[in-house]
Amino acid sequence: MNIAMKIILAAFVALSAVVPLAQADSTVDYVRIACMTDIHLLDIEYRTIHYSSSTPLYGEATASGKDAWSNNGFFAPNNLERQCVFPWSKFRIVTTQKEASASGRCGASPEIKLSLYLDDKALVKNAIFGDSCSENHSITRISVRDGMNNGKPHEVEICFKNGQNNISRCELFFQDIEQSWAIFPFDQKIIDYRIKKSF
Repeated sequence: MNIAMKIILAAFVALSAVVPLAQADSTVDYVRIACMTDIHLLDIEYRTIHYSSSTPLYGEATASGKDAWSNNGFFAPNNLERQCVFPWSKFRIVTTQKEASASGRCGASPEIKLSLYLDDKALVKNAIFGDSCSENHSITRISVRDGMNNGKPHEVEICFKNGQNNISRCELFFQDIEQSWAIFPFDQKIIDYRIKKSF
């Protein structure tokens, strides 16, 4: 091996130690939750942040670093449970995500599952949330405006994503309260049916 090749190899090894190749072009999944009690609005959105922006320099995430994200509404989706309490109702957000693994085509990008409860009633139940490596249909955002003291939201907007063609569309519910209430909760089977029927 000549001197030039040795220098290139040494530089490559040094760079690999600073920026792990497996993470150089990866993103980190977050569930962004905005609980705005003053205007009675809950907004839940799937977000991805580039790895280099989501962790401290040179890798290891610290407790203070995680607090900085959660203090601004960005939460890791594995075993997440949060509440948003309004004067007339209480919402509970639950998400799960399996640990990433090297096995399987989508092992490195496990799907997020989301459930959303209004008091004890499910609005969304164990639905895929965000991107799906397996091209499954999903929900990408939910906005809920709290209603009066009638046990129902004033308005719910849910954004769906077609996993095959990546087309997204948002729908409003509870403009006709009784009709909308009857179609909940949205589970994966209902989401698949609505997307296949609509777009």
